[in-house]
Amino acid sequence: MGFVFGLTSLINNTMNPTVTSFVFSPFYSLGEINGGIGSIIICFIPRILVGVVPYYAYQFMRKITCKMEASMIFSLGAAGLTGALTNTLLVMNLIYLFFKDAYAAANGVAADAVYGFILSIIGINGVPEAIVAAVITAFVGRVLLKSRLAAN
Repeated sequence: MGFVFGLTSLINNTMNPTVTSFVFSPFYSLGEINGGIGSIIICFIPRILVGVVPYYAYQFMRKITCKMEASMIFSLGAAGLTGALTNTLLVMNLIYLFFKDAYAAANGVAADAVYGFILSIIGINGVPEAIVAAVITAFVGRVLLKSRLAAN
């Protein structure tokens, strides 16, 4: 699923480009700014890890909260939170690593202020997304797990 998410992002940013599509597609350029191998890494690695990291977060939280009555809900919420944060933190930090100057230029931000700009995106978009993902995953996951147990 993560590979498909990354592939969809690559295709979308190639076929329907925006000003920052070069960070997600090596086939798109903005003037002299080109995507490259960094674009492929940003497209695929965080998205693939969105399925891996929450699984291990869930398993870890189930082990340490096994005596709690709300262990399942808490563990599912942690999985949702870590999944959203895995994607957001990896994508934004990899953009900084591979495309700091180009990303600053594309967004009209001074090069020395680009990490502050990235942190503001993480704070404004990533944190609320992670909170919503935690809540939705906890409650939807609980219903799905209970219905699966009832079917067995």
